[in-house]
Amino acid sequence: MRLRFLAHRAWQSTMDSDVWRSTLVVAISMVVFLPLSIPLTFWIGSVRPDHEVGLPLDMFSLLLYLGVYWILYSVVYVTMTIWWFQRLDSARLHEKLRTTSSGPSTDRGWFMNLMSSDGTMSLSLQMCLLALIYTVVVMISPEVRAEFGMRILAVLVSVVNWVTVVVTQALAYARLSAVDYRTETASITFPGTPHPMWSDYMTLAVGVSTMLGPADAQLSGSRARRALQSHALVSFAFNSMVFASLATLMLS
Repeated sequence: MRLRFLAHRAWQSTMDSDVWRSTLVVAISMVVFLPLSIPLTFWIGSVRPDHEVGLPLDMFSLLLYLGVYWILYSVVYVTMTIWWFQRLDSARLHEKLRTTSSGPSTDRGWFMNLMSSDGTMSLSLQMCLLALIYTVVVMISPEVRAEFGMRILAVLVSVVNWVTVVVTQALAYARLSAVDYRTETASITFPGTPHPMWSDYMTLAVGVSTMLGPADAQLSGSRARRALQSHALVSFAFNSMVFASLATLMLS
């Protein structure tokens, strides 16, 4: 019984922590990716008969493996994060986010968020930057751009990264709201919904990410406005630069 209790506590701590949950996602994604790398290698040989298997990897192989792995990572991360928080009722969700699942304790600048491995804004910035770099590299590499499958892969990388940004920002809004949940100075309120659930924060994040605004959610206080500003800027950069690059790539 004690061993089961310790295992349960370890699982709870891992899923509550942004860093440990991401680390677990990396491990799961790698376990799934390794067997997939075998058919990917055969596919490279079929489209590039002159390709020599081995290290160092050429640009085509590197972008293929990186793109497939990152899609796996994003899908696993999104699935585990939504499952972990979606199952909780309003009271348990906010209590968990206020206590055991707290994020970085201090506000950080853009550079520190980009270089850090913890926090929702860190992951959002990294996802946005990766999608842009990946799309641009595929676009400027003639041998990679010429293969239609690689262009489709670039689209999928950007789509799953966009979804990951939405999920991480939903978590950021929920965590921000949990600090002053059900008080007169609540940072985020949803008119007509006194007990917001995970789905409410997802709706808020989707609205901001699609540049449609926060719908009927009401944000108050400097911390909420800074969170909204950061999310809006990341979303604008993603929607304008990444998807514009994708359109150029697909039409080239």
